[in-house]
Amino acid sequence: MIYGSTQCAIEYAQRDAIDEWIQLFLRNDGDNVALADGLLEKKRYYIGPVVADISEFGIEEELHRI
Repeated sequence: MIYGSTQCAIEYAQRDAIDEWIQLFLRNDGDNVALADGLLEKKRYYIGPVVADISEFGIEEELHRI
């Protein structure tokens, strides 16, 4: 299964299992087991996925300077 898709994240979120999706993604497609392990060290609360306009983060401005 491809965990790195938006649709996959949405499906897990609809089942109230976004924390499970984060772990599956990081341990598979995300290739970051160390981060996955670190996130398990204490209780965390997640929301998402969240739709956001990336232009609000100033990303385009940075790209134009390169």
